[in-house]
Amino acid sequence: MVISMEKAQGTTSRVYEQLVSIVGSRNASMSEDVLFTYSEDFMTFELPGKADYVAMPKSAEEVQAIIRLANREKVPVTPMVANSSIGSIATPREGGIVLDMRRMNRVIEINEEDQYALVEAGITYAEIVGYMNKHHPDLRIPVTYAPCTSGWIAACIMYGMTDLSMAYGDGSYFLNALEAVLPTGEMIRTGSAMSSPHWNHHAGLPDNGLIGLFIGWNGTSGVITKASLKLFPKRPFRRDYIMDADTVERGFKVQRMIAHKGIVDDVASNNWAWGRVEAGEKIPFSEGIKPGEAELSSWVSFTANTEKELDAKDEIVQKATADGGAKLTRFEDAVSTYTKGDQIHYFKYLPVQLSNDITGGRGGRAQWVGGYCPPSKNAEIYRAVEQVMERHGYNKAGHWIQSYNRLMDHGHEGIVRYNVFGQPHDTPKDIEGHRACLRDIGATMRAHGTVLYKAPAYFSRLNWLGSDPVAVNLLKNIKKMIDPNRIMNPGNLDF
Repeated sequence: MVISMEKAQGTTSRVYEQLVSIVGSRNASMSEDVLFTYSEDFMTFELPGKADYVAMPKSAEEVQAIIRLANREKVPVTPMVANSSIGSIATPREGGIVLDMRRMNRVIEINEEDQYALVEAGITYAEIVGYMNKHHPDLRIPVTYAPCTSGWIAACIMYGMTDLSMAYGDGSYFLNALEAVLPTGEMIRTGSAMSSPHWNHHAGLPDNGLIGLFIGWNGTSGVITKASLKLFPKRPFRRDYIMDADTVERGFKVQRMIAHKGIVDDVASNNWAWGRVEAGEKIPFSEGIKPGEAELSSWVSFTANTEKELDAKDEIVQKATADGGAKLTRFEDAVSTYTKGDQIHYFKYLPVQLSNDITGGRGGRAQWVGGYCPPSKNAEIYRAVEQVMERHGYNKAGHWIQSYNRLMDHGHEGIVRYNVFGQPHDTPKDIEGHRACLRDIGATMRAHGTVLYKAPAYFSRLNWLGSDPVAVNLLKNIKKMIDPNRIMNPGNLDF
C-alpha cells in the first residue's frame, strides 16, 4: 500500500512539473484553494467533481503538449472556458486536469468581405462583442441572453441560441471552419480550412462534415483552439415588440405564425413566473398567476435596410399577431411599465451580465432542463411539465413552472427550458428534491419527443435511452477510436 501511494504521489508530482514546463508556474496549480474553484460551476444542483491540476494554456501548441502529456499519463482532461455553465458540463467528474482556456482569447482576423471572425476558443461574448463594436461597428455578431463571461464558441458547439437564430438556426450554424486538438494530441482542421487557407465555410470539401465531430460532444472529442464565426451586416433600422398572450397555447401559436413569415430576426419568451423572477420578485411567490396577467410574454425583433422595408415587416407582424389573438406593445412602451429589476430592459443590448443572485437571495442556485422539440409541441410539453411541478409540490410552495423558449430557423426548430430555483437556506434534502424534480422534468420532456441539450451526464443518459441503438453504438465506437485512453471529459456523455 505504501509503495502504491508513493507511486501515485510520484505520478502527481511528475504531471504537475510537466504542466509547469508547458505553461509556466503562474499558469498551473495544484493548490487546494485554486482547485476548489474548478470543482463545479457553482450554479446548478449537479454534484461537484474534484480536479487534480489546473492549467491555462496560451497557444494551440501548449494545448497540444498538455493533451499529449495527459495521454502518456492517462490523466483525464476537462476543457473549460468560463465556469458559468448552467448544465455542469465542465465539471471534472473523474479528476485530472482542468484546461482553462481563458488566456486563449485573441481575435485573429476579421474578414469583412467574406463576413467571418477568426478567434481563439477562449473568447467570451463580452470580448468579441466589445471588439466588433469598437473596430467593426457596421457588422453584427450573433449573441445570446447569457452572462458576458460565457464562451462564444462553447455556446455554439453546444447548440446554443442567439439573437439571430430565428433567421438562421441554432448556434452550430454560425460556426465555419475550426482547428482542434484530438484526444491523441494530433491537430486537425475542418471546413474550408482543412483544404485551403480560407476560413469562410463550414462544409468545404473534402471535409465531409468533420466539424460535426466537435458539435454537441460536450468536450469529449477534443479541444477546439480556434474557429471562425459568421458575421452579418448590421442593418440600420430595427423594431422590437413585446407580444403578450393570455395562454401558452395562444402564445406559442402566434410565435409560429410570426416565424413562418420569414422576416424576423428573433422570437423568444418568458412565461409569467420566470418574468417575475427577472423583475426581481423573490421565490416563493405569494400568489400564482394573476387575473389578466399574460401567461406568455414574447420578444419579437426585426431589422431592415430601409424605413419602408421596416414598416412593411411591421405590418406583417401586426397582422399575424392580431389574427392569432395576442397583443403587441412596442418595446420602449412596454419597458416603461416594468420594475427597475427587470432584466428585459437590457434584452435589446445583448450580451448582459445576468445576476448570480437569481432568486433575490444571496447564494441561491438554479438549473434548467432544456431541449429541442417540434415547436408545435411546446404548449403540450409545458402543460405536462406543469403537472410535474405540481406532483413535486413546487406550485403549493409558491415556486410555479419557470419557462423560457426561443424559435429558430423560421420555426423549423426551437428550444424550450424549464427552471428550478434554489434558496441559500436549502438543506441537502431540499437540494435532492430539486434534482428529483429536474430529472422528472427531463424524463417527461423525453417522453414527448424532446432531445435534451447542454445536458449533464444524467440527462445525456436520457437521450441515449430513447435513441436509435445503431447510431448510439456508432458514436461510442467513434469515441473509442479517437480517444483510446478515455481522457477527454470522461463520464460527461455517459459513455
